[in-house]
Amino acid sequence: MKINKALLYWIVDPFNTKLAFEEVLIKAYKGGVDMIQLRMKETTIEEVKKYIMKIKEMVNIPVIVNDYIELVEVADGVHLGEKDYPCSDVRALTDKILGCSVYDNIEKAAEYEALGVDYIGFSSPFASITKEKIRTTYSSVKEIIKNVNIPVYLVGGISIENIELLLNIGVKYIAVSSVISNSLNPYITAKTLKTLIFNG
Repeated sequence: MKINKALLYWIVDPFNTKLAFEEVLIKAYKGGVDMIQLRMKETTIEEVKKYIMKIKEMVNIPVIVNDYIELVEVADGVHLGEKDYPCSDVRALTDKILGCSVYDNIEKAAEYEALGVDYIGFSSPFASITKEKIRTTYSSVKEIIKNVNIPVYLVGGISIENIELLLNIGVKYIAVSSVISNSLNPYITAKTLKTLIFNG
């Protein structure tokens, strides 16, 4: 599935937002979030399924579930980390959106593209709560953008204050989490990010 127009990707745990999750969801959507990844690490599969269905009822953008390949047919796709199921195996199981993290491994990104993965997660340009170490460099970012033709989402510590450092070197796809989840005005935060990306 093509997701080339999904420029702003929000990764969220509904139990970890500053305001009520439903409020953040609607405001972030109206502000310009193009795709959502539901990342719930400490709950049941039934709870994850419930939130997938709730989000799909409330907004009309792709909902990607993190890790739970069992729920890929309920969601619009699945995202897999480095230590999850092999992306090659999952690609053979579904034609829904498949995203895979490669961290700072450009060769792995090219391999996944050849397998038919829809997008790559590339981290981390900046330190964050979940990604404490900076794992990539600007030169690596420029190299992967040059050599991989599917969307490459930069993720890790990205904020309104530092996003232009990435946009200025050619990044087109941005994934964020806490900058929207912890915002007291998710609409303005999402809209500002989207405007910067669109104009970048």
